[in-house]
Amino acid sequence: KFLSESLLIFIAMVFGVISGAYIETCIALGIYELSTPFLNKVLEHSLHKIDTAVEMPETGIRIKDEEEEEVSLYDVEIGDILLVRPGDTVSIPGIVEKGISEMSTYTNTSTYTPVVVKKGSLLHSGDVNVGEMPLYVKVNETYKSSNYMNLMNIASVAPVYESKTEKYTKILAKFYTPVMVVLGLFLGIALPIINFEDYSSFIHVGAILLIISGALSSDQATSLGMLAGFAKAFQNGIVVESSLGLDSVNAAQTIVYDRFDGVEVTNEELNLFKKLSHMGRTLVIYNDGPVALEDDQYQIYNNLTNEEKMQKMDEMVSPVVYIGDTFKDIELLQKSYVGISRGGLADPKVVENSDIVLIDANLNRVYETFVIARKMRTIAIANNILTVSMKVIMLIVALSWHLVPLWLIVLIEILLKAFVIRNSTCILE
Repeated sequence: KFLSESLLIFIAMVFGVISGAYIETCIALGIYELSTPFLNKVLEHSLHKIDTAVEMPETGIRIKDEEEEEVSLYDVEIGDILLVRPGDTVSIPGIVEKGISEMSTYTNTSTYTPVVVKKGSLLHSGDVNVGEMPLYVKVNETYKSSNYMNLMNIASVAPVYESKTEKYTKILAKFYTPVMVVLGLFLGIALPIINFEDYSSFIHVGAILLIISGALSSDQATSLGMLAGFAKAFQNGIVVESSLGLDSVNAAQTIVYDRFDGVEVTNEELNLFKKLSHMGRTLVIYNDGPVALEDDQYQIYNNLTNEEKMQKMDEMVSPVVYIGDTFKDIELLQKSYVGISRGGLADPKVVENSDIVLIDANLNRVYETFVIARKMRTIAIANNILTVSMKVIMLIVALSWHLVPLWLIVLIEILLKAFVIRNSTCILE
């Protein structure tokens, strides 16, 4: 932390003056000072994209004196009537006061089949009006106690823990800066002291090395990219409880998919199996359905007890990602490297023991979890490779061409930072 970027730039500018490059040093310093508001704007834009992706509904339609009015959900009080149109999601729990429609209650019950609701039916936040008629709901809780707030509380914990990708990037940055600083001071101070006539031009090279020795721009971009990955997942109905969960999905060698108890296999599930089997991992299916499954492409185990499932997991190639849905799966979720529950928020115990929670009834969210995790890691790796490559190129150019302008190096550094920060959130586009 002692080797701050501002300190290194200051020493580099002193080297630039000593080397006799007065004008280009002034230009370089001017560009550096102007870079702060520019980079802040780039960072602000990236953070805004993340905020937008996880934006929760803040307004609703309240019925008062038979008139519709748009109000903040935080101002809605118990006893108010809210309008839930077709396609809308219930924001605050309540009881249907008027109307008949179909509701998808998957988020709260893990039931795929829509249910018909009418006057007197209880609705929970997260239920979706999938019918064709509007509903008038008399709220019986406040917005702060709704499932939406519960989701935000779960999601807000994820970034607290550093992912493996972030740790590796920080380790790289930790060694990179001291090495470059030592090399820059050696070229800019030690060699000229030994023989000023032959090595005076290396003061300029030392200044360049100090400029590019600042913390790797990909360090900050990696953390930003992890946040963007969480936001993308949240946007798709995938709530990440731990940053380790989403990032660790990439390390999985075996995927265990535990089917719904007593339910016949559907075409949607078969399509999901096909996608998961093409991800370069071993796919294992625990089938608890009424009909035994057979398929040469996957490893299928029919009607195993929980103890037998646990034993089979011990024999699998680790790390293992386990995908379950009920309280009976808690031990398996705990045993796995990454536990994914697809039962929404129906069982708090299941949610508590999962690394990733799927709150959407769409089974394809299982596959999307792997896709988002892979893309998140790919972007982080690409940013690291680009950053290190550009640093190496600038180092080679500086050593080969001693008179490369300082302002050009500063400009390249700024543009590189702006690009990797911008690129880190491209998963949201």
